[in-house]
Amino acid sequence: MSNVSLVGINKAYGDARPTINRFNLQIDAGEFCVFVGPSGCGKSTLLRMVAGLEEITSGELRIADRMVNDVPPANRGVAMVFQNYALYPHMTVAQNMAFALKLAKLKQAEIDEKVQRAAKVLQLDKLLDRYPKQLSGGQRQRVAIGRAIVREPKLFLFDEPLSNLDAALRVQTRIEIARLHREFGKASVIYVTHDQVEAMTLADKIVLLNAGDAVAKYGSIAQVGAPLELYHRPRNRFVAGFIGSPNMNFLPATLEKVEPDTCTVALKGGGQLAACVRPNAAQSACAGDPLMVGIRPEHIRLADAGGAEPGQAGEVVFAEFLGEHSYVHVALQSGVTVIAKAGGTVRVRIGDRVKLVFDAEHLHVFDADDQSFAQTRDLERLAA
Repeated sequence: MSNVSLVGINKAYGDARPTINRFNLQIDAGEFCVFVGPSGCGKSTLLRMVAGLEEITSGELRIADRMVNDVPPANRGVAMVFQNYALYPHMTVAQNMAFALKLAKLKQAEIDEKVQRAAKVLQLDKLLDRYPKQLSGGQRQRVAIGRAIVREPKLFLFDEPLSNLDAALRVQTRIEIARLHREFGKASVIYVTHDQVEAMTLADKIVLLNAGDAVAKYGSIAQVGAPLELYHRPRNRFVAGFIGSPNMNFLPATLEKVEPDTCTVALKGGGQLAACVRPNAAQSACAGDPLMVGIRPEHIRLADAGGAEPGQAGEVVFAEFLGEHSYVHVALQSGVTVIAKAGGTVRVRIGDRVKLVFDAEHLHVFDADDQSFAQTRDLERLAA
């Protein structure tokens, strides 16, 4: 079992702005850690630095409490699974899986035992004599994973391993990877993806990376935590907007008043909402300050436009009927379009007038710097 420690990691190319800036992270032994973020945020660069394929500009990288900044990739005790499989086309499945073990000069009996054991776990035991061209995309990815498993590394590195697979195969292979981590749980995993669904379903810990100007201002990490922590308690608007599908809705508002535990905000276009202020958030807040209210589609209810229930009136501009549920896009009087999640039996048409009722228990409020200002429900209450 190996812990991984990244302290003050920076990566810059020439005189350009750092791609990775002030990166500090501790990954515990046996932990499944997922790096996720938009394109260009540096997640694959980070993975390659851990693997030793990319030089670290400054900072300290430790694997199993051993400083490895200048250690060659082959001596770091890591195994990497690439996006494009990187299988040798002239070798069989068994030969591909055994290749690194042959280079390590293990005895043939030991090689065969390791390959057979990994192949059985990956359900490749009947395909060992086939060549890569005779395999499906999912089978090739399993061979690439098997080639990593037989090395029994301290640390597994996955670089967007599912991006070349179709949707159904991605789900199947994601389940396989989760099962493998449970069976080989002694090894730590760093997994890179741009798909936040993969991040939410696989990770013990998610590291959401910033992009653009936020890297220089706040550092490369937007937030670190368990999947549900990032989902229910986003630190800032970037996190709130990235985690969740569809994205969180955002509505411009102004601060009406702040009390010790609550704040009242006025939505642009009319209507007031109340939320619970985060500790110390209101110390410098003043009435009239611009804010942004965030709420997820599943926390918005459709109501009769002519009813007496308070809510936000709007017009349906699009509807996605997906069977079990529907997503209804509603243009409010303020000009903002909001997505609400409704039941599969709800039937609305473009042009219908509806009213949106927000669940006050799930409001998020962000200040002018896009930092979390208020949110009503905390994780302890959620767990209860």
